[in-house]
Amino acid sequence: MTLRVGEILRELNEADFRPDVQIADYWSEHNFDLLKHYIFTSQAPKGKKSSVELVRTFCDAFAPGATENRFVVIASYGHGKSHFALALANYFGRENGAEEAKEVLRAIRHGIPDQDLGTYGFIEDFKQQHQPFLVLILRGDELSDLPTKVHRALKQA
Repeated sequence: MTLRVGEILRELNEADFRPDVQIADYWSEHNFDLLKHYIFTSQAPKGKKSSVELVRTFCDAFAPGATENRFVVIASYGHGKSHFALALANYFGRENGAEEAKEVLRAIRHGIPDQDLGTYGFIEDFKQQHQPFLVLILRGDELSDLPTKVHRALKQA
């Protein structure tokens, strides 16, 4: 199936320039706005995983008896790793009915072709069946030791 540009892109009525997205935006007033502008994909080059596949992989890691629970996501500068991490934090860290969680699910659904709705169903069911996870944000741009960062992140969460 060949997708058309209009099926992938959507028009923005307002534009706001931000030089980058940081995972710390999870706690900012810009969080929801940034979520509305993340685009999930279900296609990836051979041997790679799309952002939708990664969400599924992370959900699978929480299954009882899962053996794989540590992951490295690699991409060049500016390819959306922090924006993806922000979407994940909102998916896993918010209540099922929260506007942020609904927005992430909407964006995931938009990124999946109609013939692959089983993946979306799994991701949606996972969200409905699990309480919010504790999201700790350990910032690499703050100078302090790991115990201090963890303590600060716990207080913030």
